[in-house]
Amino acid sequence: HLYQNNYLKQLDINPIRKLMRNIGYTEGWATYCEIYSYNFLEGYDQRLIDYLIFNDEIIYAIYSRADMGIHYEGWKVDKVTSFMRQYLPNVSDETVQAVYDQLVEVPVNCQYYAFTYFKLSDLRNLVEQALQDNFNEVESHKNIIDLGPIPLEKVEGIVVSELEYGETS
Repeated sequence: HLYQNNYLKQLDINPIRKLMRNIGYTEGWATYCEIYSYNFLEGYDQRLIDYLIFNDEIIYAIYSRADMGIHYEGWKVDKVTSFMRQYLPNVSDETVQAVYDQLVEVPVNCQYYAFTYFKLSDLRNLVEQALQDNFNEVESHKNIIDLGPIPLEKVEGIVVSELEYGETS
């Protein structure tokens, strides 16, 4: 968040936008960067890196689904336990209770991180597939962070539009 916030302050964008808070963009971008950073581990087997990425992704997916179960379907801790044990058979009762308590206390918080992470990851893959050999990882990331904290729908629209009109480098 430190880099993200300092970078935003340097952008020449409307000051009102700098004050507006878009939690999905902010948390999702931070989560994307955190998980993406595994790709920079040097000297490690690619299978380990893939495992670390998958592990974070599956945990976010499990917690997000449990969050929806609790708040939209009325799941209690026993249902969350049985759900989580389908995917994490060795998860302790204490861990499930801690996850349950956190999700009850702060509804949909996990969605900010997870949904936006997955969307940004999908957008990166879309750009890479579209540009193939012309794909520039740094420019792709810069194009998104330069947008500042705007709704994810706008980020997606701009990225797709740039691909359609060939403006992305």
